[in-house]
Amino acid sequence: MCLAKSELSKLVERLWAAAPRTEDAARETAEYQALAEFCRRTFTDLRDERVFEAAGLLLSILRSTGSPWSKRRSGASCEAAVAAISNAFGLKERSIIHLCPLDCAARDLPNCRFGNAEIADLSRADLAEIIRPLALEEHYPALRFDVERLCQFKWLIVRERRETGTLKDRLGSLLDIDLGTFDLVEPYAKTMPDAVGEAVFKLLLFPWEDNGQPHYFPWEPFSIPWVYSIDLDPLRIPARPPSADSLSWEPDSPFTDADYETERPMAWDLGANVESLLPLHAATVDERVAKFDTALPSDMHGYAALARHFLVKGFRDEGIDSLLAHVTVIDSLLGNQGGSGNIESVDKRLRVLTGNQAVCDEFLAVYKIRSNYLHGRPVDEVLKKDLIDARRAARWCVSSLVDWVPLHPAPRRSRLLKAIAG
Repeated sequence: MCLAKSELSKLVERLWAAAPRTEDAARETAEYQALAEFCRRTFTDLRDERVFEAAGLLLSILRSTGSPWSKRRSGASCEAAVAAISNAFGLKERSIIHLCPLDCAARDLPNCRFGNAEIADLSRADLAEIIRPLALEEHYPALRFDVERLCQFKWLIVRERRETGTLKDRLGSLLDIDLGTFDLVEPYAKTMPDAVGEAVFKLLLFPWEDNGQPHYFPWEPFSIPWVYSIDLDPLRIPARPPSADSLSWEPDSPFTDADYETERPMAWDLGANVESLLPLHAATVDERVAKFDTALPSDMHGYAALARHFLVKGFRDEGIDSLLAHVTVIDSLLGNQGGSGNIESVDKRLRVLTGNQAVCDEFLAVYKIRSNYLHGRPVDEVLKKDLIDARRAARWCVSSLVDWVPLHPAPRRSRLLKAIAG
């Protein structure tokens, strides 16, 4: 290993001494090609140098670290580049940070932490430290990441750690494209990374819909238009970050002394003691969900996935699609798999499970809307109150089930439903 590092140091020093002025010029030099070939033979099992070069492994490291041709004011030293290359190929575990802007967020939404996630404000320095805009500019020269505007938003930040695995695992889609899966459709397709979906699911167990606002107000405390995932594996090329223009803005004041309009993130007042109640929810939700998952046998993990998938889908969908998703939450969790006498059984189980007769009456009303819509019967006007009622019933169902299952474990779905109400 010492000999390999010594050889690596010499090759980097020769490339630095050649002092190419651009990245394209560097790739054409004999010094760069010798360094790339050394890295391929020493650190990887790739037999074809063209694959190594196409993967951009060495370039990705040097863009993140700096180099003589870096567009930043000062490139990295030889010692820093040697350490970065050696550490990158020897990495055993990598960190991933998922940044989710909370668009149209409630002004009184408090910061809180739960598990590997947190709702937080990020200063300009905080956001720049996570995003590393100067390193991004090495990959995307025309990019001007607007830290100043983005730091005005509140964020859901989710952190996770994964084993790096083999080089093939780290480069995934580039080296392991399975043409046989191109015609497959994922029935429960994910719209966000698993770790983010899990964090959103836990937040959705909070009674946001009981915010005391008129029914024409949205029940959602925020929306998540995109997720920017920062994989700190230096072999991975970072994704291009979305623009601040994709988020919602409103006038901050009519005009300033400079005669131009200023903007601020669009926001509204949530109310209903969320500032004091959400931290209490965050303090217990991880343990509640963990007990729920542990109490389910391995062959019922798909049952838990249903709860997560449709509750998150109801949050992300709009209009009638949100109502359909929330009704499906209850139908999929409490319904008979055969379908016979389904609504009567679902209603009975929901009343026993939640103990909230008013919510169950609301569920029957929105279930009728759902049935008429899906079966082509006339549908009266759908009110925003109906969307809120569907959300409330779905949240009561899932939240009650999360607490009920650990106290009444069952080996299979049929036994679980029978234990609830036959």
